[in-house]
Amino acid sequence: MIRTRKIHSSGLNRVFIYTERFFAKIFHDMDWKVFTATFFTIFIAEMGDKTQLAAFSASASSKATYSVLLAVVLALALAGSLGVLAGNYLGNLIDPIWVKRISGLLFILMGIWVLLRKG
Repeated sequence: MIRTRKIHSSGLNRVFIYTERFFAKIFHDMDWKVFTATFFTIFIAEMGDKTQLAAFSASASSKATYSVLLAVVLALALAGSLGVLAGNYLGNLIDPIWVKRISGLLFILMGIWVLLRKG
């Protein structure tokens, strides 16, 4: 049973109860091995990536550090969310091994395209 603290406002109390239950469910059902592997894979892949360099440039050329930080966090959260949802959808339609193979092939083709394009 989840314990909750009494707060003077009943509406605010309900928000805290629902929030606490939401996070308790997430952390209870969390596959920490998958979480850790995914976190470090994405973290290492993003180091020195164009996204990080764009964030570096935007932050260096602006005095609004927190605006840049919030924009970067929200943009990466949205892009990552779309990737997770698309992967989940495709994983239900296609064997997950083929999703990995197609993703890998697209990654290689994009790399070749970047190397071969002029400019």
